[in-house]
Amino acid sequence: LKIAQVEIAKLEQTEIELEKLQRQLPILSKEINNRADELSKKRKSSAKIMEKEIVKILSRLGMEKAKFKINFSEKPLDENGMDNVEFYISTNPGEELKPLNKVGSGGEISRMTLGLKTLFSEADRIPTIIFDEVDTGIGGRVAEAVGELLFNLSKNHQVICITHLPQISIFANNHILVKKEIKKDSTQVNVLKLDEAMRKMEIARMLG
Repeated sequence: LKIAQVEIAKLEQTEIELEKLQRQLPILSKEINNRADELSKKRKSSAKIMEKEIVKILSRLGMEKAKFKINFSEKPLDENGMDNVEFYISTNPGEELKPLNKVGSGGEISRMTLGLKTLFSEADRIPTIIFDEVDTGIGGRVAEAVGELLFNLSKNHQVICITHLPQISIFANNHILVKKEIKKDSTQVNVLKLDEAMRKMEIARMLG
């Protein structure tokens, strides 16, 4: 009998807690929606600043005609808020803005990523960033600007960059030479870490 009474008491207490939670639900729902709306407003305000800054960086990276826009659309509320966010870009005059993942070449996406990482470098906690083809279609002063941005990015991250340009490679702290050799009927890939003297020789060879 005592066990039954304890179980009944537990059920009654559970019903009381459930009623309490049901009364709190509309209040909490309203608060969550208010906070999501506030977050969305802050995102859209920050997006306008970000659009301008990205265009400035892309111009330095040889994409002077690029246009960049952050588009927002509403989604069902979850732990990330109520916004779907998508990056749109146009890299050539007369082209309409399209989603970044549908229009960018490998080099353009690498430079776009470099621009974004430059903006977010202090807040982003990703430890290692790898860039490939970031030097596609560039040279001279633009290549030097890419090297400078990579160097600044390396202050907060480990940066690995595959490049054929001396203007970029001179900014690195460590250099690794990758060479493909064909011997008889086999192909070998050799990887060699360069010391200071070898580094100078390789950069000179790249200049040539």
